[in-house]
Amino acid sequence: MYKMIALLSLFLTIACSPESLLDEVEVFPEVTVSTMTDTFPDVIVDDSPDTYGPQLGVNFTWAADKRIDGDPTFASHAFTHVRYFQMMEKDYRDGTPANTILSTCDNLDNPWDCEEQSMKRHLVRVKSLRTMFPNGIIWIAPEVLKDRTWPCKGWDVDEMGGDPREAGYQWAKAALATYGQVGGVVLAMTNEEWCAEAGRTNAYNEWRRGIIKAHRENPSCELAIGARHVRQREWDGKRLRDNVLDVSSDVWSYIDEIGGWADYHAHGIEDGRFLPHDQANQAGEIRDFYAWSNWLDNNYPNIRKSVGEIAYTTSEPDVVATDAEKKADWPTYKGLITDIAQEADVVFLYQIEDHGNKEGAFSGSGIYPALMPEVEALGKEARPRD
Repeated sequence: MYKMIALLSLFLTIACSPESLLDEVEVFPEVTVSTMTDTFPDVIVDDSPDTYGPQLGVNFTWAADKRIDGDPTFASHAFTHVRYFQMMEKDYRDGTPANTILSTCDNLDNPWDCEEQSMKRHLVRVKSLRTMFPNGIIWIAPEVLKDRTWPCKGWDVDEMGGDPREAGYQWAKAALATYGQVGGVVLAMTNEEWCAEAGRTNAYNEWRRGIIKAHRENPSCELAIGARHVRQREWDGKRLRDNVLDVSSDVWSYIDEIGGWADYHAHGIEDGRFLPHDQANQAGEIRDFYAWSNWLDNNYPNIRKSVGEIAYTTSEPDVVATDAEKKADWPTYKGLITDIAQEADVVFLYQIEDHGNKEGAFSGSGIYPALMPEVEALGKEARPRD
């Protein structure tokens, strides 16, 4: 059963990974800096919002890159926050952390003038997202997709080189200097880095330690631990390295010390598709969210909780739901969101819009335009007090 959940998550990467998308994204119009603001706010998430609006965010994948146009009227009435996938191979170009140190891109007036091997492509979009979501956090979920897929959405051990801690330190130095001036950015250490490759767990803990070293020097962004779960799961007969205990305790302790973030993905897929309306809240990943939340409360109570991805659709796999089907699914989807929002600080809906890439069970999960009025209404709805 859980292997099927993993299989559907694999389909998710198709929407923003293969070579066609890596090529396609370069032809999207460049965001012009004339639409950008010069001063970016410090963003604070309300710990006890009166309504759901301050908790709601939305995912922009690379497949939705064309929607990152700097228009603040597009989605900010429905969502406060935004989560964005950083494809690290686009920064390193022909290199890897083993052989390349990224240049800082701190030219806010014109990021395109930065060095080729830098985060300039992402800075352009992050700046644009700031104008689109002026009062929310911008969550950056870094991953590597070229020539790989779920659950190995990151650098392999060889690509990280002989000193993963130094590699993580150099990556984070560039990231913090690049995004720190934008304001309100949460920089995740990974997205879904759950590969069973030998040596991967130790390498990524070293990578995280390098990021922590850079953050101590330049705490200009908030830090997050990438998506983790509490259940032991397998993929192709090997244990997925997605458990909370696969992240070293010293890393958790630092995130707790600074009041950083942890991420959880609550997709609720069983046997290859989302469960029917009357069973949706019993899906494994939905129920396990509460165990994950309890684990954090008991071990690292100062860490804030993000549900980085939550989706729901009853459309057939690889079939985009009609607007009527989306509206019929909304009461169930809304119930999952509001239940989880009682314990999560931020909930990011997956995803902003449907597109031409098949995504298995996630096809049809796009919010815009069919459900924007419903999400906007939810944002204005009073949130129950504990």
